[in-house]
This record gives sequence, C-alpha cells and structure tokens, in this order.
Amino acid sequence: MSAYEDYLQDLNEESVSIMVPVILFMILLFIIGICGNALVIIVYCTKSRMSRANISMLGLAFVDFFSCLVIHPYVIYKLFHEFNQDWFVVCKVFEFFIHASQSVSCTLLVCIAYDRYRSICSPLEFYSGFPKFTRSVVGCVVVGFLGSVPVLKFYGLRSDLVTLENGQILTQKCDYSDEYQTSLSTVIYGVAAFLAFFISFLFITIMYWRLAAVVRKSKRIHPILTVSSSVTRQSSSQADNFQILSQISTTLQSKDSTSTENMLGFKNNGDVKNPKREVKQPVPVLNPIQTATLPNGLSPTKTAKMLFLVTLVFLLSWLPFWIVKFSAITGAFSDKKLGPLAVVQKFLTHLFFLNNAVNPIIYTGMNKKFCDDLKVLKRRIQRIFQ
Repeated sequence: MSAYEDYLQDLNEESVSIMVPVILFMILLFIIGICGNALVIIVYCTKSRMSRANISMLGLAFVDFFSCLVIHPYVIYKLFHEFNQDWFVVCKVFEFFIHASQSVSCTLLVCIAYDRYRSICSPLEFYSGFPKFTRSVVGCVVVGFLGSVPVLKFYGLRSDLVTLENGQILTQKCDYSDEYQTSLSTVIYGVAAFLAFFISFLFITIMYWRLAAVVRKSKRIHPILTVSSSVTRQSSSQADNFQILSQISTTLQSKDSTSTENMLGFKNNGDVKNPKREVKQPVPVLNPIQTATLPNGLSPTKTAKMLFLVTLVFLLSWLPFWIVKFSAITGAFSDKKLGPLAVVQKFLTHLFFLNNAVNPIIYTGMNKKFCDDLKVLKRRIQRIFQ
C-alpha cells in the first residue's frame, strides 16, 4: 500500500468514527425496511384476489424492498469509503437506481393519496375505475425511471483537495462529475426535481385536507331515513352498499315524493306501496362516509389520520434534504470538511431513505385487513409444519 493510499485510509477511518450515528441510522433502516417490506410482499402475493389497494401497496413494497436490499448497502459502503470512491461505472448505475427508486416511491405515494381520496369522496367512480388505476401505477414507474435518466449523464467522479497537516491530498467522491459541478444543466435538473417534490407534497396535502373536510362534514349529518333491514342485509359487499346509498340519495332529490316512496318501499300513513318490502325493522341510514368501511380495511376517519401521517413523514423525510442542498449553494454546508456539522449534513441528506422503512408500517400497520391476512398466512405456515 502506497503512502497516498495510507492517507486515504486514515481519512476514511476518521470519517467513519465521526459518522457512526449516520451509519447506525442507515443499518437500522436497512433491517426494518427488509423485514417490513418482505412481509408485505409475502402476505399480498399469497392472496387469491387482489384489490386496487393491495396492488398499490404491493408495488410500493417492491420498490422499497429493492431500495433496502440493494441501495442501502451501497450507501452504507460509501459511508465507510468517504474519500476514495473511485468506482466510475458503479457510481453512475447506483446513483441512477437511487434517484429512480425514490422517484417511483414518491409518485406512488401521490397515486395512493388520490386513490384514498376517491374511495371516500367518489366511491362509485372508485369501484369502476380499476383499469385506470392499474395504468396509473405503471405510469408512476415509467415517470420515475424517465425522470432519473439525466443522472446517468451528470454523475461521475468529483475530485477534491483535502488539506492535511503536512499538505493536501486529492480525493474522489461519487457525485456530479467535475465537468457538471457548475453546469447550468445540473441547476435546471435540480430545480425541476425540487418542483416535482413541492408539487407532490402540495397534492398530497390537498388530498388530505379535502378528505378530512368530507369526514368532518359527514359527522354532522344525522339520520334522515329508515329503510328495511332486509334491504341492508342484501348489500353484502362494499360496492353494493355504496350503490344503494347512491340510489337513495338520488331518489330523494326527485320532486315526486310519491314516486320516491314507491321506489324505496316506504310505509306511508298505513298505505303500503310495496307489500313485499314492508318496513319491519327500521334501520337508520347515515351518510355513506360515516357508515362505509373502505377496501383497505380502514374507516374514513382512520384513512384521514393515515393520510395525515403519510404527509407528515413525507415532509420530514424530504424537506431537510432540500434545505441542505440549497444551503450548500451559499456555503453553509460542505462535505469537504469533517466535524459535527458534517455529521448533521450527512444525516439530513440521508433522511429521505426513511420512507423505504416507514411506508410498510404506515400503510399496513393501520390496516385491519392486512392483519387478518397475516393471521391467515400464519395459520397456513403452521399447518405445513404440523
């Protein structure tokens, strides 16, 4: 080993001793992400029938699992070799996959937020829009990969001079290559990426706000009708419930009250319009938002809470990254020096990997149907080994 390599090794060891909190953070995300996403994939892949909620969760779990399994070890390896990252091709390929996986994950979060909103606010359209939803999931993957193609051009090796006690030493890092460090193209790409993040966050926030407003409004609506319990029992599926409630709502808007009573089979002043559907056990009919249970196993109120939590985690994961990136332009943060500020900078720029580990916890931990499916899978495994 030459003297130059000895110096680089010493710098790497000093960097590792300082970056221990960041390394432990990434290892923790790696373990949680692998276990959580693998569990989601196994449970949903063993289901005989897949709903649109299952498909979106499965797609997100595959992306996050790939990120945790392939990308996280690469990021941890980089933290152990901070000053001699001289792998040119590997740098381009892995940085492309980092950007692509995070872009796909973000677009899927937007798609899921919109899907959750429609399941509550437009249930009839929600049940009839399965093909469109499948295409939108595929579109998220395509957009994420196409938006990351410029990374293959921009990324490479960045040369830095690190000052030592007895002089300076040349180091190499996987970053925008030297020719693109001050390029207008990278600035435009960075601004476009930030705008994509801002629009995604704004869209998710609007979906949560509108969904929460509908849920709050529905809580103030009191029962106004009574229908036969036999009619209620006939609507066993969620789609049938929404369809009957929609028919009732549409019928009430009719000016002909007599026609309304005929359609619903009301017993009006002792005159039974439809003897076969006589009301025997009145059941209150509430607003559909109040009584519905969504295909993901959540009530509308829990869905609103989940969407709020997703929005908060999304913001906390990505906002620090962009703050550091813009602060680096002014020189407030620099990865060319070691110290406490460098640890803060590294931690904040790696915080967006939190999404890969937290997503399965948020989307499935609050899902009663997922817990039931997990119990079914557990019983199957137990029967195999009995």
